[in-house]
Amino acid sequence: MNLRSLLAISALLLGALCLRGELMLKGVVISGSEPLFSRHSVEDKTSRWVSLGQSFSGYEVVAFDPQTESVSVAKDGIRREIRLQGSVVRDSTAEDAEARLRSLQGMELAYELAKQGDAEIGKLLVNYQNIVLRHRQVTAELDNQDPKKVRMIEFLSKQLEELRSQVEKTAAASAAFKLRKAGG
Repeated sequence: MNLRSLLAISALLLGALCLRGELMLKGVVISGSEPLFSRHSVEDKTSRWVSLGQSFSGYEVVAFDPQTESVSVAKDGIRREIRLQGSVVRDSTAEDAEARLRSLQGMELAYELAKQGDAEIGKLLVNYQNIVLRHRQVTAELDNQDPKKVRMIEFLSKQLEELRSQVEKTAAASAAFKLRKAGG
């Protein structure tokens, strides 16, 4: 291993350690169609709930992976992953997981299925999150006088509605199949 490689690895490790010391993910709640994240800044000892695309302590939340319970954050062009700290509530048995599937619907069901390892739902949710972020960016830059941006927002809004419907239908079918397979 040459000196350049060693320095690059050291810089990455140092960056990861600095991020862990600055910012923590304390909780995730699925509210309606999107997740909210409880972010905690160790430096100034503040916490705040943020959604995709929002920033806290200079870090923008750019993605969420329900399978690994982690968020991707970006600051100064550098993207990092932060895992949920100290998850306490876990499905203890297969019956608990099935009961959870029976009790949820819509996007909450989709996020639960992704958390339980459904890769197809996970991919759909990533696509949905990307369109949500792009929609927010375009809306924030909105100039009502610019017909091109207005059309872009209308297009993205329609894409969001269609993808959300697809995610919810796929989640319902996947949950029904999973419950039938389990005998529930």
